[in-house]
Amino acid sequence: MRGEQNMRELARNVIRQICGYLDAQAGAIYLLENKTLSLAGVYAYNERSDQSRTYQLGEGLIGQAAEEGNC
Repeated sequence: MRGEQNMRELARNVIRQICGYLDAQAGAIYLLENKTLSLAGVYAYNERSDQSRTYQLGEGLIGQAAEEGNC
């Protein structure tokens, strides 16, 4: 994780490392900005065109987990 990286590049590198370490088959990492979670990095995950890349705190499973601190 060394060197100059913007947040999105760092998020992609972090999720790849975490999934590799945990031997996870897929993973995603979201950044929280102004109560909005934005998809920042994925590992072995195919996005669908009808799937949202952003969630508000409390919205859906992702927003609910973030709001409750279960992530």
